[in-house]
Amino acid sequence: MHSQRRPTLAAHQPASVADEERQAQVNPESDAPIPGAQARLFFERRHSKPVETSWPEAMDTVHRHLTGLELTNRALQESESRYRALFEGAPVGMFQMSPDGKFLDLNEAMARILGFESAKQALEDAAEGKSPVFFSPSQWDEKGLFDRQGYLQTGIDLQVNCRNGVAKWVRFNIRAVRNDGCLVRFDGVSEDVTNRKRNEIKTEALAYYDLLTGLPNRTLFNQHLGEELTAAREQGRRVALFLVEVERFKVINDSLGDMFGDRLLQETAAWIKAGTGEDSIVARVGGAEFAIMVPKVGRLSQVEGAAKDLVAKLSTEHTFLGHSLSVSCNVGVSVFPDSGTDSEMLMKRSDLALCRAREDSTNRFAIFTEAMNGELMGRMTLESGLRQVLSRKELFLEYQPQVDMLTGEITGLEALLRWNHRQRGLIPPNDFIDIAESSGLIVPIGEWVLRSACTQAQV
Repeated sequence: MHSQRRPTLAAHQPASVADEERQAQVNPESDAPIPGAQARLFFERRHSKPVETSWPEAMDTVHRHLTGLELTNRALQESESRYRALFEGAPVGMFQMSPDGKFLDLNEAMARILGFESAKQALEDAAEGKSPVFFSPSQWDEKGLFDRQGYLQTGIDLQVNCRNGVAKWVRFNIRAVRNDGCLVRFDGVSEDVTNRKRNEIKTEALAYYDLLTGLPNRTLFNQHLGEELTAAREQGRRVALFLVEVERFKVINDSLGDMFGDRLLQETAAWIKAGTGEDSIVARVGGAEFAIMVPKVGRLSQVEGAAKDLVAKLSTEHTFLGHSLSVSCNVGVSVFPDSGTDSEMLMKRSDLALCRAREDSTNRFAIFTEAMNGELMGRMTLESGLRQVLSRKELFLEYQPQVDMLTGEITGLEALLRWNHRQRGLIPPNDFIDIAESSGLIVPIGEWVLRSACTQAQV
């Protein structure tokens, strides 16, 4: 028999652990090789330090991490505490609101602004599902406070009805907070600007409204008229402008007093306002002169009918303050674009038509026509000449005898005023007396007539 060779002990002994680790390090087929320097460091540390030495080191590492975490949490708590102190103690209102309009958080100043007794009360209402009725994102959207990108505008002044029933003006600065494009909440800062807003309203009233009648004044009316004409030009429609004048107002005011005159203007303004459509704008543009803008008119015949109705309604008897008086009104009308293409031209031509209406004692209204332009230029030329007529010594008097029909004797003389214009020659009194009266030049001219007549009578 052949003797069977027995394997040596080394052949059956497994390789040392270090050998296996080295094999794993260099053998790419190993199940869990640890690459390069990391593997060497790992194995060296594992086998070079006993457990008794590694355990304290691990505990020290854990301690350092826990200490860092504690410091971080403490810093976060201090930051949160400072934020809450600033939030709660801020003199302006601050709040956070959900996208559906419920308070998530608010400070005491915000609660007071909105009429709550405390911030706790406001949050309790929110917890019960009550959204603030005085303002909400849906109302912001209705008022057009979002821009095209969906962001809220800043510096928004809103009039809100607070929880306690008080109406206030509040200025909001609101930021929409989004996460990955989705709306998360609204952050806002607010301030009660009620007193400031009231002062602004008073200032605006002084600048743009007539204090006696409450109607817009000439400045505001011209702004509205310009805007309306721009829109009418784009839409191809007519706009009518009426000028209304209380006849003989100066005489009435001087005779019956300022209180009666003011009351007359107030009632006239109320009647004009009541007799016009909702789209019309009524303004007081002079002492006893009112303007009416009618934005949509059809045929010119309709404008004429409206002018007749206006004269009929305003020519009535007034009884107040112990006086009863019949008052008449004159109306001048111009129409866009027939009479003019801008607000200034329309106002001038309505005024020209008003001058014509004063001369028409039957209808008391006139609608501008192109023929009035020539008359206007002639009138302006005569008025300009009248202002220099005394210095140029162009006036003279003619005398017409007054005769007693029974005896044939001359009992007196009537002085007749004549104007010998440098270029135009003799101008009939009918052509310049009315101009002198309307321009106020009749007073110095009348004084000249009296002095001249008396002086010539002594000769």
